[in-house]
Amino acid sequence: MSDTPTPLPDIESVRDVQALVDAFYHKANHDELLAPAFRAAAHVYWPRHLTSFYEFWSLELLSVRPNSTPRPVPTHLALPRTTSHHNRWLQLFDAAVEERFAGRCAGRAKSVARQVAAALVEGMPHYHPLPVD
Repeated sequence: MSDTPTPLPDIESVRDVQALVDAFYHKANHDELLAPAFRAAAHVYWPRHLTSFYEFWSLELLSVRPNSTPRPVPTHLALPRTTSHHNRWLQLFDAAVEERFAGRCAGRAKSVARQVAAALVEGMPHYHPLPVD
C-alpha cells in the first residue's frame, strides 16, 4: 500500500463545475466575513443564483452553452467591494478549487475568478474574460 496521494482530477464536466460552485458557496455562507454580507446585502434566492453560477462557470470553463443567459453580476454588485472582501472571496474560491481539482481547467477557474473579482471591486458590471493560455 502506497502513501502517495492520488492526484486530483481536473474540472472536466458540468458535475465537476457544480461541485466547485457548491463547495465555494458553502465556504462563503459559513465565512465570518462574507456570510453576513451575503445575508444582509444580496437577498439571494439560492436555487436561481446557483443555477446561474453553474451555467456561468460551465460556459467559462467547459464552453457548455447555458439554457439561459447567466447573470451573476447584478447580485454581487450589492455586496461590499472592499479589498478585504475581495481577498477573502478569492481565498475561499482558490481553496474550493485546490481541495478538489488540479490541472489546466482548475487553473483557468482561478484566473477567471480573479478577473470577476477585480471587475466587481472596480464596479464594472460588464465582465469580459480574457483568454488564458
